[in-house]
Amino acid sequence: MAWEIEVCDMSVIEEYEDIPISWTVKSILKPYPRKCGSIGIELREEKLDHPYEQNLDAIPGNKPTDWKYVYNVAKWKFIVARDEGRMVGGLALTDMAGGRALGHDFRVHPKYRSCGEGIKILDRALKCIRDDGGTQFVTQTQSDNVNTSMMLHSRGYDLVGMSLIAHPPTAQLIWLKDLSGNGRPAGN
Repeated sequence: MAWEIEVCDMSVIEEYEDIPISWTVKSILKPYPRKCGSIGIELREEKLDHPYEQNLDAIPGNKPTDWKYVYNVAKWKFIVARDEGRMVGGLALTDMAGGRALGHDFRVHPKYRSCGEGIKILDRALKCIRDDGGTQFVTQTQSDNVNTSMMLHSRGYDLVGMSLIAHPPTAQLIWLKDLSGNGRPAGN
């Protein structure tokens, strides 16, 4: 399977929204303080006795076509993947400020997950950020999206924060990828 990866503007938003952002939750990542001598938190995967379905588009106001009512989306970009012309994955890149680009709503159609192509979306996003002069990429996942969180971690993203109010009852996990070649930013 060879996807075409492209950078688009807001004109693709309705097609983008057709890609489901839902998954079956069989385990969650729980935060724990790191052991003595280390700074920060570590995540541990814990299996659930009762799996459930998570669908972020079912949250009122959370669909991509709703964003224009909440955010200034004029300069947003979408890194999208197509298989034989059909959009099957993507990531929204918001305005870049101070060299830091924000990415969210990383979605891949369930039929196309776990085949490694989603990494190509992230890689293209990083290239786009570098081409625009960016030095950092910040994105987020939910603690019940174990596969995406572990993929970010395996690709060198650092867990730099957490919010318990973004998508209750799960925690929002904030990930940073340093693109400057200097390693992690000071203080993290």
